[in-house]
Amino acid sequence: MSIGRPFQKGMARLPGAGRVKGSRNKISEAFLKDLAAEWEASGPAALKVMAKEEPGNFVKVVAALLPKELDITHNQLADMDDSELEILINELRGKLRTAIIRDTGSGEGQTAH
Repeated sequence: MSIGRPFQKGMARLPGAGRVKGSRNKISEAFLKDLAAEWEASGPAALKVMAKEEPGNFVKVVAALLPKELDITHNQLADMDDSELEILINELRGKLRTAIIRDTGSGEGQTAH
């Protein structure tokens, strides 16, 4: 032992005291299993409610999950000029709008902003 460090790293002060080795992993695994089960049951419905009632927060959640940078390695995209990329982006935006409208339904019960 050295001065300033009365206990060796990884040693409990009292023999037999401290967390049982591997217990944190067991708790984490159990939590993730329960979380996955709850997501299966409630996740999609919760997302629909959030999208309608708190669209700003919904967008923040989506943005947090997206990569911060986009690495384009596909030759077809890399070889496109700006006008071709703009056309592709507009087509993708249209498809996204269509998918959102289809998933959220007719919008009945929504309030105008």
